[in-house]
Amino acid sequence: MDTFVTVTVQSTKDLVDLSDNLVLFVFRGQADMRWELTTSIERAFLRSGKKIYSLENTEHWMLDEFMKKFRLHSKETPQTSNKFEWLALMQHFGGATRLLDFTESIYVSAYFATLNACHDSAIWAINKPRLRDSLYDFAKLQYKKSHDLKDIVNKYHIDAFNSFSARPHVGSKDDNLTHLIPLESQILFERASRQRGLFIGAGHLSSSSGSVSYMDNLKASFHGFPSDNTPKTIALKELCSNVHVGPCYDRYGIVKIIIPKEIHST
Repeated sequence: MDTFVTVTVQSTKDLVDLSDNLVLFVFRGQADMRWELTTSIERAFLRSGKKIYSLENTEHWMLDEFMKKFRLHSKETPQTSNKFEWLALMQHFGGATRLLDFTESIYVSAYFATLNACHDSAIWAINKPRLRDSLYDFAKLQYKKSHDLKDIVNKYHIDAFNSFSARPHVGSKDDNLTHLIPLESQILFERASRQRGLFIGAGHLSSSSGSVSYMDNLKASFHGFPSDNTPKTIALKELCSNVHVGPCYDRYGIVKIIIPKEIHST
């Protein structure tokens, strides 16, 4: 399997072809193809001049403050222990978190990738079944694989995420889950339904023991990810023809789709 590949589209038809082939992938559009996947809390850390002692500790106190103030304005709130739903709400209102928005629609991601873009843009496509199965093995989750329904699987994912996020005191290096976690919010169900959306969160953030990025979590989630983050370039025809010898979700882990600036308005 090719863990990380890149392909360039030249028309809307190319996106249609990719949509037909990448049926079990989830997508994130980014306005600049040069950008890696970074969370809003990582970007806030960089803007601060890297003066934050621990992102996880900072995340805890940001969330604590948000929860206190949000309850002044709404009686409908998640359970206090469900840090994922609280972080989803916080991100919805513009807060910095370890969550990234993804969608099951390549067309929704293409809209956000090209909206107001000044350069060639990109869509990151992540193989959701492979990410889910890798997390199952990595975190030793206890649901019945290939048997339990997605709502049960999502609950296990949320429980794992809650165990390793927004902690007031960061544990040892081994007391972390360096892996991406797909998550579906019930609180933001209406918005998610309109955009066919979900979150993919980082299980581990930077702490006093060292710097850990979203891309580090991505690398840990897919074996064979290139150390320099550089994908293998393949032709669109090659990617789409592979469906005849095996589904794309059996052959690719991550596909970075480049959308040249000159076709953004087509």
